[in-house]
Amino acid sequence: MVDNRTNNSKEIIRLLHKNIGGNINIFKTSIPFSVKASESTGMHKSIYRHSPRCKVADAYRRLTEEVLEI
Repeated sequence: MVDNRTNNSKEIIRLLHKNIGGNINIFKTSIPFSVKASESTGMHKSIYRHSPRCKVADAYRRLTEEVLEI
């Protein structure tokens, strides 16, 4: 999970792309930090059952599609 609101997260992503992006595949999709994800874990439900239209569920769908394209 990435908190795209913080400069620290942005810097880490930049460094990952700069230092290892040429050696391994780094997916374009990132999973955003969200309270909904923590709630779903606490309720022992998948994010798709807890909050299927939230930004985390959408990001996991996009990441799945990206992985399947490889």
